[in-house]
Order: sequence, then C-alpha cells, then structure tokens
Amino acid sequence: MDDHKEGFLFTAGPALVSGAAQAILFNPVDRALYVRVKFRRKRFLDWKNFERPFQGFMNAAVYRTLVGASYMFWQDSARLCIQNYLPSACQKETNPQLNYMLIGLLAGSMNGFALNTLQAVKFRMWNSDARGVTFLQTSRLMYKEGGILIFFRGCVTTMVRDSVFGIVYESVRRNMAWKEFFNVYGNHSADAVSHKPLAPTAVTIEHHEVCESCLFVSNMIAAVVASTLSSPFNYVRSIVYGTPPGSIPLDYMSLLRSFYTQYFYIYRHGKTFSDSLHVPELAAAEYKASGSGYFNSASKDAISQWLKAVGDKYHHHPIISWRWANSRLNIGWGSLRVGVGMALGQSLFHLAQDFIREDHPKNV
Repeated sequence: MDDHKEGFLFTAGPALVSGAAQAILFNPVDRALYVRVKFRRKRFLDWKNFERPFQGFMNAAVYRTLVGASYMFWQDSARLCIQNYLPSACQKETNPQLNYMLIGLLAGSMNGFALNTLQAVKFRMWNSDARGVTFLQTSRLMYKEGGILIFFRGCVTTMVRDSVFGIVYESVRRNMAWKEFFNVYGNHSADAVSHKPLAPTAVTIEHHEVCESCLFVSNMIAAVVASTLSSPFNYVRSIVYGTPPGSIPLDYMSLLRSFYTQYFYIYRHGKTFSDSLHVPELAAAEYKASGSGYFNSASKDAISQWLKAVGDKYHHHPIISWRWANSRLNIGWGSLRVGVGMALGQSLFHLAQDFIREDHPKNV
C-alpha cells in the first residue's frame, strides 16, 4: 500500500478499535488500582479491590475508549506528518533514532494536550464528595469557578509527561538491540518448528522479521520503562489536578524540587522531615518512611538490621527512599498496567490496519 493513500480513517478507525478493546479488557484493573488508592489498601491483589469490576463502566466507556485510542492516533499521524513534511534528515531511512524520538515527542505532546481537559474534569469528579455528579455537571461547576482557563490547568505538565513517555517508548521499543535480539530469536524459533521463515506468524518492522509475541514483549517493556521515567511528572500533575476549588496550584518546578528534595533527604537520613522534626501533625498525614514502616515483619531479622545499620553508618537508605518515592509515583502494578495496555493496544492497532489493507486495498 502506498503511504500517500493513508488517510484519516486509516488511522482513526484502528485507533478507536484499539481504545474500545482496552476500555473493556482493562476496566477491572483500572478500577482496582483506583479503589486500592482510595481505601489505602496495602495489596493490589486484595479481592476487595476487584468487587463489582464493571461498576461505572458505562459512564466512563467513552472516556476510556478515547484515552486508549488517542496515543495510537497521534503516533500514526506523527509518522505520516514527519514522512510527508519534514526534511530527509528527520526520515527513518536517514536518521532512524531521531525519527523515533520526533514521533514520540509529537505524539506525546499532542496526546497530552488533547486529553488534558477530560482528565482535569475526571480528577475533579474523583475528588468530589458529592455522589452522582455527572461529567457535564462537574464541567459546569469548574467553568463557573475559573472560566475556560481552568480546563487547561495542568496542561503543560501533562504535555511534558506524555512527551517524555512518547520519546522513551518509541526509542526503546524500536531500539536496534531489541530488533537484533528478536530477529535471532524469531529465526531460531522458525527453524526449530519447520525450518522455514515465519511468514504467516510474524510481522516485519524495518526489514526485520520477528515473532508477534516478541514485539508484544518489546512494546510492553518499553511502555513500563517510559511510564517509570515519566512518573514524577504524573505525580506533579495529580497534585495540580487535586488543587481544591478556589485555590491556586503551585508551579510545576516547585513541586518537582520539593519531591526530589524530600527524596534525597530520606535517602541520606532514612526518615522524612516530620520524623526528624518530631511534628506529629505532619507525620499523621505523611506516608511513613522510617523504622518499622519498612521492616515491619522482618525488623528482628539479622539481614534487615544489618541493612539498616549500614544505611545509618554510610547515610545511604535506598530501600527506604525508594519505597517513599513509590508511594507517590505508584510504580509497580500501575506501570505494569500501562505496559500491558500499550503493548496490547499497539498490536490491536496494527492488526486493524492490516485488516483494512487486505479487505479494501483499493480504498486505502
């Protein structure tokens, strides 16, 4: 198929299919992640988190579909835009790494800008104590509070977060080391099964024929890495979105500096500001980061005591500081959800495009 024949529907249609599938398949997981944070449960796999897994799905179906479809749409649009309008120095054949980074930058920034209004309203609904408030009612209240500009609150940090995510995701998943590894793996798998190329069960990316499961794993790992590296901006965005009505949010750089200052303080001292200052009012609202908070069941164990003693001696507490940071950034199950969701969405998107190519070759 010629690239100049690729149109809006060729990108938007498969993107919506991918988004709708993700909305249905991952609604129980997304709800469990939210319920876990809401009720401050320690374990994600607590069965209480998965009660009524599709509660509220119909109200969020359109939103979840758009969120799942958005990045795929902008990703393919950015690819076509760069291919058709930018100079040869930006093309895949000339400078592949720059091409991938530009795709991630454009797709991420446009994705963040396009979804910011929806996400700002969603966070306000989550933080509202009123029950049964609809998306439209919340939007009207926000408009009365701050006019049209309130819907762009957090827009810059959202665009930065999604740009970081896009650049890392596109660069890592298309990295030549991945291609060479999966190319060898795919060829060995093909030889082991039938001594023939994997034409029916493989896809070709930049002249490398690799198995679909390898591409899925590659995309999943890339999305997990991208989600982890962009998580500080997600933390800042959550604080900005959660600003109470009538209040002015802190600027983004102040929030980032505060986060990293606290992180390095805990890394050096093994405890938070409130623990050091002995301020119970602060400690009550702060995620514990010292003492038995991280060595609860194993506090009497020799290894735990030894690690704590070494940390106190050399002023290095990586475990404590990491767990404190993770309590803010939600790295773990959330990152894995993003990784699996992106990998599945990417596969469904390309499968839908392949179906259009084969079914309507003259119209595409």
